[in-house]
Amino acid sequence: MSAPGYELHLDIPGGFHSLGLDLEDEERQEQLWSIAEEVWPHGTDFQREVTFHLYGEMADLALAEKSFYAGFCLDETPEARMTTASLLARLDPLDEPDAELSARGLFEALSINPNNTVEQIRVPAGPGVLVLCGLEWQAEPEDERHHPCPSLGPTSTSPCREWADCWY
Repeated sequence: MSAPGYELHLDIPGGFHSLGLDLEDEERQEQLWSIAEEVWPHGTDFQREVTFHLYGEMADLALAEKSFYAGFCLDETPEARMTTASLLARLDPLDEPDAELSARGLFEALSINPNNTVEQIRVPAGPGVLVLCGLEWQAEPEDERHHPCPSLGPTSTSPCREWADCWY
């Protein structure tokens, strides 16, 4: 992503699957279908289609919000539980001439959510705000919604490993 006189580079952590916001529509559709096939290598066409449309909607929403990157990672915890992480990056130009005041206001507003870790940062173009949010949810073992989860399989190039099951 670039602005007049500045270029912003984002280092994406390993294991993330890009939703292809930087691609043309047809290429993005191919990217999303490839992701669905990787997530469900032993699944059904229905599972792959649902995954394809889910991530397609996420990509469309991210584009509508003027994001320049959207991606996710599937992995396994040390306890062999499924975990997922999402990464969304966007730049929002300000109409406010006082960028410092705007950044402080955004910092305060985002800090209200106790699940957010919010930091004020400095980029070449001026002040910025970095937000990290984490949520944890775990079902009870007797929960009847226990279903097999997708596997990235042993042939995957992702650092994400195969898992046996998950809760959703």
